Amino acid sequence: MKALAYFEDWNWFERIWLFGFTIIGTWLCLHWGESPVGIVSFLTNIWCVILVTKGKILNYPIGIIGVVTYAYVAYNRQLYGDMQLNLFYYLPMSFYGWWVWSKNKDATTEDVRIKFMTDTQRVTYACGIGFAVYVYYLWLKDLGGAMPLKDATTTVLFVVAMFLMARRYMEQWVLWIVGDVVEVVMWFKITMVQGANDIGALLMWSAFLINAVYGLYNWVQLYKGQNAFPRKEA
Repeated sequence: MKALAYFEDWNWFERIWLFGFTIIGTWLCLHWGESPVGIVSFLTNIWCVILVTKGKILNYPIGIIGVVTYAYVAYNRQLYGDMQLNLFYYLPMSFYGWWVWSKNKDATTEDVRIKFMTDTQRVTYACGIGFAVYVYYLWLKDLGGAMPLKDATTTVLFVVAMFLMARRYMEQWVLWIVGDVVEVVMWFKITMVQGANDIGALLMWSAFLINAVYGLYNWVQLYKGQNAFPRKEA
């Protein structure tokens, strides 16, 4: 009963999105012969990002499992940028974000308290992202990685987005959306064109894209509903 009470403030779309995609996605993964690790990666990462859209701190412990399992899947497909991103950045940042969110959550709902970047911050981040993508692309190309430009783009976007998520910035969702579009194209080519059995990854990133769009919408709603009294920032 306590577990069911956790979903009391979830609307019908959010409940259908979580449970429906879990059931349908698991069936499709099994049907397409996805590996056990791929299925675990798919489920934990889906649950994680849905919890982020709700501003729930539970996303972090679940996401840690998703980080490790997805790194394994990416390594097997020579997507070294994705693998490095998960093991050497997402993993430690998950613990950091867990700590920051625990210091900045609503006492009643336990939803994270949200904030916006300044215009100066937005311009600075945009320039930094463009430069970093170019440099990382050259490095991945030298390593012989598959699709180095797409890999470099998503890696840099997600590095920045993960940091903005930990710091509770609304603008994270724009980066997640752009990066998810690139990932969907990349995994579609791997799964449908190259014939690899990675349908779980393709489904996961497709779900991430839909979830990121909804996340942007829902965080705007959460921001509007939060009390505007000063708090100490972590």
